[in-house]
Amino acid sequence: MDCAGPVLLVVPAETSLDGLGTQWPERVTTCVELLGADPGEVCWYRYNDSRYHGIQSPEELQPQLPNLRLESLELRPVRTLAQVCDRWAESEDTVHEGAGMLWLLEPNNAATTLAGAGAWLNALETIHVAGTLPEPAQLTALLDGACFRPTASEPSLHQWQRDPLRVLQNTCDALIAERDGVLAQNHDLTQQHHALQQSQAQLSAERDTLIAERDALRAAHDELGKTVAAREDQLQRINQELDEILRLIDSTEPIAPAPPDSEQAAETA
Repeated sequence: MDCAGPVLLVVPAETSLDGLGTQWPERVTTCVELLGADPGEVCWYRYNDSRYHGIQSPEELQPQLPNLRLESLELRPVRTLAQVCDRWAESEDTVHEGAGMLWLLEPNNAATTLAGAGAWLNALETIHVAGTLPEPAQLTALLDGACFRPTASEPSLHQWQRDPLRVLQNTCDALIAERDGVLAQNHDLTQQHHALQQSQAQLSAERDTLIAERDALRAAHDELGKTVAAREDQLQRINQELDEILRLIDSTEPIAPAPPDSEQAAETA
C-alpha cells in the first residue's frame, strides 16, 4: 500500500489487526476505537472465538454458532471519527500536510463511521476499507458527495481517491453560487436604494411645500401683526384726542343767557 502522507488505522479491537498483512505504509498510526455517527456507549461481547468479538449478543450469534461461548463483556465508549481525528491531530508525533492522508477502516460500519467524520472528511486524500462492505452503495454515495472516486473495488479491498478536479469544480460552483447570491442581494439592495431615493425625493418635495406654506403663514402673521399694531396706534391717538376734547369741555365756563331789552320789556308790560 503506497501513501505519501500519514496513515490512521482505526480498528475496533487489537485482534482486528490479524490478517491485514505486513505491507504497511511508513507513517501509520493504529487506533483501537469503536466508531459511530454519534458518541455514546455500547456493550462489547468477548467470545471463545475472537473473530466474533463485537456488539452482537449471544442470542444473535449462537443460533448459527452453537459452539460459541460468551467469556466476558464490557461497556465501551463509542466515539465519532471526528473526535478520534482531533485527538490524532493533537498527538506530538503526528505531522499533517493536509492532502495525502490515508484512512483504513473496518468494513462493517464504514458508512456510519464516515458519517461522523464531520469536516475531517474534506481533509482526506484516500480512504481504504479492508473487508467486505455490507452496504457498499450507501458508502459510495457518501464518498461521491465528498468528491471521492473509486480506485479499487474487490471483495476484500475497497479504495477511494479524492478527485482534485471535482474538488476544484465544486469549489468553483460554490463560488459561482456565492457570487450569484451576492449579485442578487446587490440587485435587491439597488432596488431598495432606488426606492429610498424616490421616497427621499418625495419627502423633500413635501418638505419644501411645507416650508413654503410655513413661510407664507409667517409672512401673513407678520403682516397681521403690523396691521394690529397700526390699529392700536390709531386707537391710542383717537383715545388721546377724545381725552383732550373732554378736558376742554370740562374746563370751559358755560355761556350765560343775555338780559332782555327795555323795549321788549315795555311792550311786554
